[in-house]
Amino acid sequence: MLCLLTACQPTDGSYLAQIGEERLNLNDVLLQMPMGLHGADSAAFVEEYVNGWVNEQLLYRQGLKHVQNLDQLEKQASQYRRDLISQTYLNERLLALDDLVTDEECQTFYDKNKDNLRLEYPIAQGIYIQLLSNSSKVNRLKEWLTQILDGNMDHAEDLEQYCQLRAVAYESYSDHWVPMNRLTDFMPTDLGQPLQPKLYEMKDKDYIYLLLITGFHSQGEVQPFEFARNDIMELLVQQKRGEHRRQLLDELRTKALESGHLKLKN
Repeated sequence: MLCLLTACQPTDGSYLAQIGEERLNLNDVLLQMPMGLHGADSAAFVEEYVNGWVNEQLLYRQGLKHVQNLDQLEKQASQYRRDLISQTYLNERLLALDDLVTDEECQTFYDKNKDNLRLEYPIAQGIYIQLLSNSSKVNRLKEWLTQILDGNMDHAEDLEQYCQLRAVAYESYSDHWVPMNRLTDFMPTDLGQPLQPKLYEMKDKDYIYLLLITGFHSQGEVQPFEFARNDIMELLVQQKRGEHRRQLLDELRTKALESGHLKLKN
């Protein structure tokens, strides 16, 4: 097999296996070969591919001889081919609609339906930091976190840079909503209820845990728009896809009737 890769030129006549009238050409295999394979690796790929092709052909020919209801299988295969082509065409037509839903449409939907957009679980925004118990920057970090809670972002970048380099763990969800337990589960013990926007601190012999809650919504409250936006976007996209599909089918039917290609008996 290696000689085929090193000596043979990939021409239409270069085939690696033949069963009956079916041939596996070298070109066919080379087109399937991953980029970057050389030497023994490329030879191993070719050998495995050829063996797979041979096995498929042998099983197929045996199946033609022994499988019952071949006509039914042919009908199913033909139906599958039609469905695949139809769905591929439809998906290509509908793909462009994904970018046609605007933030304004999402906001309008939200404003009209917000009473039905209730949270199924509490959500929060915040920052979690875990430090070694002997960290010398704890008070400075707590000061910066308190400033962020008050809306002062002057040292937000300093906080992020320090934590990325020195913190044992650092997670920031200050600009998007996440389930509350994604933040509270970082803490070694339960924070209790109800939670509120504030800086929480816990310690043990090894670590200091800081959790800043900057925003909070309870279960049952109306979802904030930023949290609901992606779900609204998906819903509106699906609605537009459904509308476009119906319009497309109506147009195709109308054209087929007008051209005489489609005939319907009453």
